[in-house]
Amino acid sequence: MTYLMGPPDPERLMRVFTSADVATKENNWNRFNVWRFRNEEYDRLYRQAETEVDPVKRAAIFIRMNDLVVQSGILIPIALTAKASAMSNRLRGVDHNPYEVDFWSLPYWYREA
Repeated sequence: MTYLMGPPDPERLMRVFTSADVATKENNWNRFNVWRFRNEEYDRLYRQAETEVDPVKRAAIFIRMNDLVVQSGILIPIALTAKASAMSNRLRGVDHNPYEVDFWSLPYWYREA
């Protein structure tokens, strides 16, 4: 999941799987937990991680939370780490980004004469 990239700390990303962040009609579907994943253990671990100051213990909490999400089957982790692209050296406006498909900025491309 790359749409919530930010600080390297995982708390922001892991928040989207909490019961408090479930998208519902009452909150105008304005939350990130669109899967509506609810898990009491996950919520408890998230609250624990919010106040844990020991980095080793905190990492272990996030690893357990990640395991709960993956084991639930709501997400299937896929990583595309190798790709190759080629284009004319006269093409401008191309913005390479390892997290997006090659053509995401196509409307901004132009060819230099």
